[in-house]
Amino acid sequence: EKRNLARRQYEIEGLAIGTVGLVLPRKGTDTFVYLAKEFPKNKFLWFGKIYSGLLVKPPPKELPPNVLFSGFVSDVTAAFNALDIFIFPSYEENEGMVILEAAAIGLPIVVRDIPAYKGWLEHGENCLKAKSNEEFKRYIEMLLEDKNMRLKLGHGAKILAENKSIEALSKKVMDIYAKLG
Repeated sequence: EKRNLARRQYEIEGLAIGTVGLVLPRKGTDTFVYLAKEFPKNKFLWFGKIYSGLLVKPPPKELPPNVLFSGFVSDVTAAFNALDIFIFPSYEENEGMVILEAAAIGLPIVVRDIPAYKGWLEHGENCLKAKSNEEFKRYIEMLLEDKNMRLKLGHGAKILAENKSIEALSKKVMDIYAKLG
């Protein structure tokens, strides 16, 4: 239900590609717009606040017609549910919590291959890791054409999210025991 409402609200038909987070150059806005131009039949949505004061370089004024920078959204879950493919083209990250949110929903995920994801994001299992815009393009093309690959990566992503929450819960319990010591 949430998915249908969100897709109607954002006028999405067909497979939608998107991300969630602040609109900043280091988050890969250039890659996002490049990909939207490469896939004009698909809607590209970026859900998140646009901090124009922080932008070194604002998003291009002339955006392709299939691109939407939504600005702040109150229901992030609905935003995730509107998407079919989650991309995270960020050039640098500490943790990438938004990736786990997308994973929990079971979205297939494509990220930039950066050190922050080493050890928990596995290429071909729970995500695809792109080293360049061309690789992002190739992986998105593959996911658009291959429903089974979307399902496989989405399933792997869900397992990742479940394991990460169990890990976090275990750590909290161990911390409590340590304090009781």
